[in-house]
Amino acid sequence: MKQDDPECVFRSQNFHEAALVREMLEAAGVPAFLFDSNAVGSVAVFGPAVMFRVMVAASNKDSALKLIAEKEEK
Repeated sequence: MKQDDPECVFRSQNFHEAALVREMLEAAGVPAFLFDSNAVGSVAVFGPAVMFRVMVAASNKDSALKLIAEKEEK
């Protein structure tokens, strides 16, 4: 794996939750992007079928996971 290959640091079926995590990472100086942000789909009765993924460069994965964990503790 290369240092700049994208790595998933957060998954959610809720687009807005994933977007907030991406924005939080960006605000902390960790470049991130939302993968599958244009995908739509749902399974009747079960809700959204798409997992929105927040991606960062492999070199930023540890920092991103630490920031996410800190926010979850609050």
